[in-house]
Amino acid sequence: MINYVDMKKTVSKNRDYKKGFIAVISSLLLILIGLGLLTFFVSRDLIKESNKTVLAFNNLKGAVKDQDITKVKNENQNLRNQLKTTQKSLAKLFIYKLIPFLGAYYSDAEHLVKGAIYGTESIDLIADSLVPFADALGLKGGSGAGSAESYIQSVIKSMPKIAPRVDDISAKLKLTRVEIDKINTKKYPRFLKIKGVQVRKSLDQTKEQVDAIESFMPELRPILLNVPPVLGEPNEKTYLILFQNDKELRPTGGFITAYAIAKVKEGKLISIVSDDIYNLDRRLGSQEPAPQAVRDYLRVPYLYIRDTNLSPDFGESMKKFEEFYNRVAGVVKIDGIIALDTEFVRSLLEITGPVTTNVYKETFSNDIGQYGISDVVYKLELYSEQLLAATEKRKDLIGDLMASLIQKIYVLPKNKWAPLLFTVKKMADEKHIIANLHDEKVQNLLEKYNFAGRIKDYGGDYLHVNDSNFAGRKANLYIQQKIEQDINIDKGGKVTKKVTVTIKNPKQFDGWLNSTYYDWMRFLVPAGSELISSESYSSVSKTDELGKKVFTTYTFAKPLGENRVSVTYTLPFKVKKGEEYKLLIQKQPGTIGSEVIIRLNGKQIEKFHLTVDKEIKFKI
Repeated sequence: MINYVDMKKTVSKNRDYKKGFIAVISSLLLILIGLGLLTFFVSRDLIKESNKTVLAFNNLKGAVKDQDITKVKNENQNLRNQLKTTQKSLAKLFIYKLIPFLGAYYSDAEHLVKGAIYGTESIDLIADSLVPFADALGLKGGSGAGSAESYIQSVIKSMPKIAPRVDDISAKLKLTRVEIDKINTKKYPRFLKIKGVQVRKSLDQTKEQVDAIESFMPELRPILLNVPPVLGEPNEKTYLILFQNDKELRPTGGFITAYAIAKVKEGKLISIVSDDIYNLDRRLGSQEPAPQAVRDYLRVPYLYIRDTNLSPDFGESMKKFEEFYNRVAGVVKIDGIIALDTEFVRSLLEITGPVTTNVYKETFSNDIGQYGISDVVYKLELYSEQLLAATEKRKDLIGDLMASLIQKIYVLPKNKWAPLLFTVKKMADEKHIIANLHDEKVQNLLEKYNFAGRIKDYGGDYLHVNDSNFAGRKANLYIQQKIEQDINIDKGGKVTKKVTVTIKNPKQFDGWLNSTYYDWMRFLVPAGSELISSESYSSVSKTDELGKKVFTTYTFAKPLGENRVSVTYTLPFKVKKGEEYKLLIQKQPGTIGSEVIIRLNGKQIEKFHLTVDKEIKFKI
């Protein structure tokens, strides 16, 4: 029999459960609707603030593009204020942090905004630090100093004061990096774009840029602290300046044709006196027997100070130079040696315009003149080889030119300061000016930034072709060089390499500038390399120098002619399929640069003009 009472109770219970279930569902729906409405309004607020942030960021980019420090600081402050407002809008959506899937993206947004705020704080510090250098860098909002001379003095006095700020900048950048590094960019699809911006790519680039800036900051402090002493702040410095004639190429950049003693104090040139290198040789007295190459090709039995730059490594050559220099009675004690060539002088004239010397009243310019070469190079050769050839003062003109050129640099208008700075940097990168200084800290910096003409240690394939014009007049005015590298790797990873150098002399014989070019050529390759075969006018010898295997030969190129030299050798290591092949090619100081072609197993993979040292990496 059916118990209607129990049934009624059961139905009543079910109704209660149903009501409770409906109540719970209704409550959840209301919560979800509330969250949805909250999300809508807060998200709308967040989107609004995000758009404002993007606008503020673009305004900052515009200020940076305009190179206006004052504007950068103002727009950076606006961006920071906007980021903080965006941060508050984001905080209203904190509940999403508790949702497993969405929480990770919410956290990314938090880290990104927080990191960006730290970034704006570092930008403020960087902008304040750049103010003293603004004029030299061509930026707006600088100090507005008068002459270049007074400006240089002001800058070198400011540098040590700015150095402590580097630590503050580094600290802020570290905080930025910590926040950015918390973002796992791999969870963002590569195709994801927001307003045309690829999210993943943009985040990865941001990480790389922050890391690069942060890693550079510790290097900036020693530069700020060590540059002023080099320029004579607070103590006067004396440097020996070597004038290397790159048109008569030698291992470190050119034949040492003249030298000068220059004194600097607080960034100002106090004095500069030049002399013929032959006069220094006359004062030297005793000499030692010349190396075999000098005896064989220059036909000179003794080593003179003018030929001491025989090592491709400038530091090693200058050790020999100073050894001889210090033997000369009455020489001035120096703080180091700076070598420059005619291309460096020509590039300065490109910025300053024509310069008329104080003593000789001769005007030099960058204009192309006779023989298709620049006016300054032509006149320096003309005076040295013809007009003043029979006098003891034939090299005084160089010192006169340098003194007059520096005087003109000191009165350059402000709009020329940045181009001048970048030109000097470019010439240093291309090794038209190199230095070997006695201050160990400064010398370490020079070597680190490749301004010291050193042969580098390298963990991979390496090549440096070094040429010496032995009795070839000034043929390097015209000589063209091509370097071809054929790399062959067998299945076992063994590397066989053939390097072919073609030298071409495209001009006619003229009797005083161009003649047959005689070249003492050396190939510096990885230590342990084994020579298989060679093709050259003369035999190829093998030695070990500077941590390299060196193949040496002697060749020539007649006017309107060309010649080739090649060496084939095996490398001391193997490179298997899937591994990275690394190659460093070092440029010789004083050269304009050779055409370089690289082939791998017969296929061309690189072709470029070697104006600076170049590292190449590729997968096998």
